[in-house]
Amino acid sequence: MQKNKRSTLSSIRGLMQIPTISWRTPTLIGLCFALVAWAAYAPHAQAQQRNAAGSKSNRIALVIGNDSYRHISTLRNARADARAMGTALTDAGFNVTVLIDGNEKAMKSALRTFKARISGGDEAVFFYSGHGVQLAGTNYLLPIDLRGDSEDQVKDDAVSLQRVLDDLQDQKARFSLAIIDACRDNPFRQSGRAIGGRGLATTNPATGQMVIYSADTGQQALDRVGNNDQSPNGLFTRVFLKEMEKPRVTVDRVLRGVRDEVVWLAKSIGHDQVPALYDQALGEFYFKSGSSEPVAPIAITAPQVDPRADDRALWESVKDANNAAELQAYLDQFPNGIFAGVARARMKALTRPSRRCR
Repeated sequence: MQKNKRSTLSSIRGLMQIPTISWRTPTLIGLCFALVAWAAYAPHAQAQQRNAAGSKSNRIALVIGNDSYRHISTLRNARADARAMGTALTDAGFNVTVLIDGNEKAMKSALRTFKARISGGDEAVFFYSGHGVQLAGTNYLLPIDLRGDSEDQVKDDAVSLQRVLDDLQDQKARFSLAIIDACRDNPFRQSGRAIGGRGLATTNPATGQMVIYSADTGQQALDRVGNNDQSPNGLFTRVFLKEMEKPRVTVDRVLRGVRDEVVWLAKSIGHDQVPALYDQALGEFYFKSGSSEPVAPIAITAPQVDPRADDRALWESVKDANNAAELQAYLDQFPNGIFAGVARARMKALTRPSRRCR
């Protein structure tokens, strides 16, 4: 009986041509290793694909610069700041819309279009340079044709910053940044109108959002660092443009670098300007990610030396000097130094700062 069963099984194997398998066969062993390796690598490969998909998300930006106000004080650098920021964001891969001297209709139309262009997972930047005011804890960005006859009129005709942030949240942008280069004192009170509070209010961004103001509450954002300063851009924006050019530096580090540099330069002429940063972003984002080369292993190295340390140290020793020769000594050593413009202004005894808000 058993012999007949074995004979039948042998016949079936012969008909099906099933080879005898040896686990020592080199080809089979290689296949097994390949299957194991694939099983281990597959989750990592899928993660890389997800990251690659995220890195290819749309980058959308809206940039507004308002100088030519009709019913409140005009500004000096807002249009130049907006144009320069638009160029920098374009170079960083953003699809940028730039609006110069926007009235109420133009600003609100641009914001509607901006919102419609953003989809889930996108990266979005909103830049505004111009006048701003806060009413009852809400910050408003002012179009150039705003009259400001009453608080109700400002609420109706100006653009709420919270509306911009809410639009970005509604569209489920993966990362969004609002850059507000506006005075944080009140432009209406300068003209004798009791509208709004002192400065812009603090901001509570939603998860995934960052907001930076060019100055803290009640501070004035400098247009120039001394009367001999020939830069077309305000202090905050020119520093921002420089910092965002650095490759492989995360946005949060860029913004902190901007804040530190603005504080340092403002203090060099006796002015207080501290950019205010509100950060609820998750993950790492870059203006310029740089090359895709693998990151080298972390190694313990000697501390890096600040290449501008000598410049700063020499300026620190002469910045309060009343002797033109000492300031000239700084310029001889650093003719294009960080504080060269300030030194030249000091030499001409023109140290009174020119402020964005007058």
